[in-house]
Amino acid sequence: MEPDTFVGRAEVMVSLEEAWQAVVEGAARVVDIQGEAGSGRRTLVSRLLSRTDAQPLPIRVDFLEADDGFKALLRVYGALYGALHDDASLQASVKDHLEAARKSAKEPVRTWLDAFLAGMDNPKPDTASHQFQVTVPRHSPYLALYEVLASLTSRHPILLDLGEVDNVVSYTFWAFLAAVVARAAREDLPVMVVLRHRPGVEPEVKPQPYVARSSFLDNLPDEAPATRIRLEPLTSTDFAEILAARYTPNRFPPALATWLHERCQGSPGLLDEWLTLLEDRDVLLEADDDTWIVGQELEEPDWAEWLPSVPEEQEALARQVLQAAAMEGRTFTASIIADHLEVDKDTVDDLLDELEEIVREVVYHESAQSWLYAFRSTLLHRFYRESLGPAARSELARSLAELVEKRYAGRSVEYACKAGRLWLDAGEPKRYWSLLGLALSADRADILLMGAEIIKKEPARYPVALYKGVYLTLFEKTAGTAPVDTLLEMLNDVQAWAEDREDLEIVPWLALYRARVAQRTGDLGEARRLAAEARTGFARQRNVVKEAEALIAMALIAQMAGDASAAVEHASRALKKTQFPPVRAQALFVLGVQYKLRGEIQRAVDTLREVLDLSARTSQMSLHLDAGINIAECLLMGGRAPDAVNLLKQLVGVAEQAKQPARRHGALSLLAKAHAAQQDVTKAVEQATAALKLARELKSRQLEALDLLDLGIFSLIRSQFDEALVYLREGEKIARASKEGRLLQETLFHLAMATTSVRDYDRALDIYQEVLKLTRERKDLRREGNTLFNIAGIYLHKEEFARARDFLRKASPLIKKKGTAEEKQALRQAQEKLELKFN
Repeated sequence: MEPDTFVGRAEVMVSLEEAWQAVVEGAARVVDIQGEAGSGRRTLVSRLLSRTDAQPLPIRVDFLEADDGFKALLRVYGALYGALHDDASLQASVKDHLEAARKSAKEPVRTWLDAFLAGMDNPKPDTASHQFQVTVPRHSPYLALYEVLASLTSRHPILLDLGEVDNVVSYTFWAFLAAVVARAAREDLPVMVVLRHRPGVEPEVKPQPYVARSSFLDNLPDEAPATRIRLEPLTSTDFAEILAARYTPNRFPPALATWLHERCQGSPGLLDEWLTLLEDRDVLLEADDDTWIVGQELEEPDWAEWLPSVPEEQEALARQVLQAAAMEGRTFTASIIADHLEVDKDTVDDLLDELEEIVREVVYHESAQSWLYAFRSTLLHRFYRESLGPAARSELARSLAELVEKRYAGRSVEYACKAGRLWLDAGEPKRYWSLLGLALSADRADILLMGAEIIKKEPARYPVALYKGVYLTLFEKTAGTAPVDTLLEMLNDVQAWAEDREDLEIVPWLALYRARVAQRTGDLGEARRLAAEARTGFARQRNVVKEAEALIAMALIAQMAGDASAAVEHASRALKKTQFPPVRAQALFVLGVQYKLRGEIQRAVDTLREVLDLSARTSQMSLHLDAGINIAECLLMGGRAPDAVNLLKQLVGVAEQAKQPARRHGALSLLAKAHAAQQDVTKAVEQATAALKLARELKSRQLEALDLLDLGIFSLIRSQFDEALVYLREGEKIARASKEGRLLQETLFHLAMATTSVRDYDRALDIYQEVLKLTRERKDLRREGNTLFNIAGIYLHKEEFARARDFLRKASPLIKKKGTAEEKQALRQAQEKLELKFN
């Protein structure tokens, strides 16, 4: 009973077909289709495909909330493979063409075409969900897809239909899309890009983050103009026409179309759900004469009877679960609902499984460690959402927003966006834009590098906001890890671009990232100058958030230089500038570390716990892990090894899940020390061995040397002296090569202890002499005192009592001034023992 006409959409269909005709004739076009859910956006494109005589290659994708660059890329690849899998003749044509094209292609294009052809042979479709296991090329998969699409257009017009495209929070994806359209326009390639989306959110908060789609549309080449289509709600007259087409013949009263229009708000998708419901309830039925009639009076439905029932014994809980789920969205997370209601997660899962007529299970979400569910219809979703009054909805949204931001946003970027949307429902749009701004920077560094690679070829063709977004986010993510030469090359490229455009706005940003690079290379004077320049520039722009970030950079530089008072001053000034959560978290981290260094352990723990909470809420995973590791260090310093062990076990898991191997190493290394503090040396060795393996995978010689030092110390504790010598000698080689004074000092100190334990006293004395030199260079009075004490011990063993007494005298003032209680007691005992020898 589908209608034969596309009611209310004739004019927009003409616009779409005109754009498609230009593509068929060898041009590039972009079509922007805006409309609410159920307005017919997807149906519009389906109608176009069914009417065309050309054989297009349709790549149809629906993006999910907060898809980052890599997920968006995979969805496009999967949709392309899916289209070919669905049409055997199209697949054969594409395969023949690519195999012919690869013969004349140059590298790396040939390799990319080969990889795509291999994927066509083995897509591994899941027919139930119509998903494909996609293998993308390891090297520059975005550029690979770009070249594959360009090759295919010579044989087939391409229709790239992107649904819910505003869900893609990736600068790189939009750079890729701009590159595709620019090339198609330049080379007259038959490509149509369709952007389907809902009306944008426009709260009264300025400035708003970069809106990718708008910037993309505003900067299209002249050769690829945009057709903008807005799908308005249908009228009650349109509804009457749909009823006449769907139910032929019928004896419906004219009021039926109006009654339905009021409830569907002009949405054809929602109308379809209502008609199905009315048929199921025999409100609309076929009479004996085969005409359709209204079988009962039109009145507001009794939803308790009309909608699927819930288990009577769990009716109250089911209502709460479904209302909270509806507020979270059409798709929702079982664990969030359980946390919100303070109910066991299994209880919620079991209940949702019983409500199979209302919701369906979608997929298990690894990051959230929870099942995702979806309402079976828009009607059901709206009913449970609107069963609460406006005030109750706002309060529920606030409660869920706080929960999602605090416990889930750090696990997956989509939950940062979900929390933002909930804050919008709660009437706090400022927090919505803050979280969306964070989500925009979610791309992995390698994905952003691809974006930079795409843009670098023709920088003038890209929107300014997109260019800046890719590069500034890339610098933010890689300033502390990427090779210095690579960073400086990119910074110089961006600076040249800015000078060509006379773009002064970007100058302080570049100064900030150059400061971070200078800090890494040890040029602290230059780093300090650049960070101060950045702060002045941001202050001139009245950008208090970035000004505070520059102050934090100055604090970190001061911290590295050992200037504690300057570090505290800069961090405190940053806090006074803004309470923006990400910045507050960074400033408090600096202060927390300073409190730890000053020995104010409880104050450090309290401060760093706030950092732990803020960084989780603002998706700053690196800072979250750093704060946790520092808290664990404080707990160890305070004698709370069991608490440190529990925290570090969690951090190791989080670091592994977040793909942060360096911080996972830090947590493993500290966990080894925490086990040792509990006298569990076996577990200490186990964790230190795991840390050593990871250090070697990271190819970090310094971390490897530190792990070898730990394993050497643990072997000494277990009296396995030969094993200790093996670890410490290997660590000594790395420490000498690294020219890291403290690392070499500590390795040699413990190597001398191991050498003493195997009674090689002369060799041990030689090593201790080198340790003394290093401690005096570094003015490390405590370790100098320990070394002098240990030398005295060797002379005691050799029964050279005069020398032993001489070295104890030298050690005494240092240990009394800097030593621990145990070291002072050991000194007294040695002095008493020596006096007995002389007496």
